[in-house]
Amino acid sequence: MSNQTSDNNKKIAKNTFVLYFSMIFIMLSAFLCLSSCSDKDYLNGKNEGMLEITMRAPDFLLDSKNTLATKSTLIPSTGGTIFRWGIGDVAGVYSSGRGLTNFFIDESSISEDGSSARFNGSGFTLSPDSRYYSFYPYRADALDKEKIPVSYSGQNLEHNGAFKELGKYDYMTASGQTNEDGNVNFNFEHVGCVVELNLQVPETATYNQVRLELEDASNGLAFVKSGNVNATAGTFTANNSLSADTIMRVNLNGDEGLMVKKDSLLKVYMMVAPQDLSGQKMIVRLVDSNSQWYTAKVVGRNMKSGYTYHYNVT
Repeated sequence: MSNQTSDNNKKIAKNTFVLYFSMIFIMLSAFLCLSSCSDKDYLNGKNEGMLEITMRAPDFLLDSKNTLATKSTLIPSTGGTIFRWGIGDVAGVYSSGRGLTNFFIDESSISEDGSSARFNGSGFTLSPDSRYYSFYPYRADALDKEKIPVSYSGQNLEHNGAFKELGKYDYMTASGQTNEDGNVNFNFEHVGCVVELNLQVPETATYNQVRLELEDASNGLAFVKSGNVNATAGTFTANNSLSADTIMRVNLNGDEGLMVKKDSLLKVYMMVAPQDLSGQKMIVRLVDSNSQWYTAKVVGRNMKSGYTYHYNVT
């Protein structure tokens, strides 16, 4: 009888120890989970793994002071330049917990007019009541959201009036606050501006380059060709030490050039960094495959972000 009681007491003590140890293990696991998850972004307290973000981009406006007549798509118009999202567009989104993450466009969710679309980010969720920043187009090396490198060099026009290549230089930034549903709407702003040159061609030839040159370089003024974008402030800072050049170049169809007939119209588009060139005399130089060129002069403007500047050149 005493032996059986002793055995029962031992079993009770063993079970109590196992239960106590299990409770400690559960509490420790919960603590570790809370600690490891506290720095992660989440949506409504859940790790959803995917989130849709709505992104909108405005058209480029026609500057009222301009009296001279991405796969994303830019469409010329008399009122400026129309922006449209395209399938394959990728934007970057910055968060404190996950750093830079790429968001891909949902091809079925582009709005009817193409100005907005929903983007999906795999493995990325958002914290409620938090601010996030976005940059377009996405680049994997743009890890510092306050110093994103951009360049306007190397632009190319595939054919007369083409806009396809221009989208590569249409840098945009946006910031957004998560709403009560854990969603974010990004309303982008363009960093640069569009310059449209309507050139009346003087001779039938194959042309391989169009240049926009500052006539007077003695004052130290140069075209801004590179710089850094601060996505948190939506600002652009010129990198003058690397971009001191008085010529902006646009190649025509790479090394092949474009054959254009005499008296026809060659429409050339370039993306330019914001810069005040008010009153500056500029030379438009049309260069053919034999290194001969034709020139005309235009007057510079205050090139503001998000605007289009049209020039009719004869």
